[in-house]
Amino acid sequence: MKSSIDHIKSLADACLELLDHEERTQSAFLVDLTDAVRLLQSDTEDRRLRQLSGQIKELQERSELFLRMTRNNFLAEIKSEIAPAQAELDDARLGRVLAALTQRVSPSLKAFCETLLDQLITATGAERGFILYYLPETTEAEVVAARHFETTNLSLAEYDVSRTLLREIFARGSPLLLEDAVSDSAYGREASVQRLDIRSVLGAPMLHGHRTVGALYLENRSLPCAFNAGDCRLLETVARFV
Repeated sequence: MKSSIDHIKSLADACLELLDHEERTQSAFLVDLTDAVRLLQSDTEDRRLRQLSGQIKELQERSELFLRMTRNNFLAEIKSEIAPAQAELDDARLGRVLAALTQRVSPSLKAFCETLLDQLITATGAERGFILYYLPETTEAEVVAARHFETTNLSLAEYDVSRTLLREIFARGSPLLLEDAVSDSAYGREASVQRLDIRSVLGAPMLHGHRTVGALYLENRSLPCAFNAGDCRLLETVARFV
């Protein structure tokens, strides 16, 4: 789920881009205006033209000063505060997820995974997800817990997209974040992606040593860019803990 911090950062980046564009536009405009005044001055020594030339120069200096102050002071300070704030947010979410797991002694693996899945869905804003255990030696996999899937039968059609993406996660041994699966160059042409209209996907392998023994998988089918880098770090850290 995109946090307010991500929104602030994107606004700051957009503002910086706008300032750069405005600086280039103003500079080009003032150069053209100055050149035009110089051409007029070559034909006449009118005092008003000399005064206009001085005003243009002052306007250019003030504009450059304003742009430098805005970019270097205000926006830079905002961006410098974002990283530690984002880290605090990530730590707080991770703390809540792990606390929920350690404060309750689950009577079974299924109950443990259901608690974990509920916490991850709440923390990331996912619409649905599942936790899968995997035996690489036999390529057998079992969905231990699922939320908002009709069944835990991994062979059914509602898991078509998941199976494709899980193969990628297992092969690379690292998290996978898709901001918009339907538009993704690698996966958007998959018939199952189009049929199920999958938007945001987030998955992370569970590793035991160098062996992949499962995966955490989350989806949001209604919103693109529902997950961000912070969500990806959260899922990866939780996967290591599990």
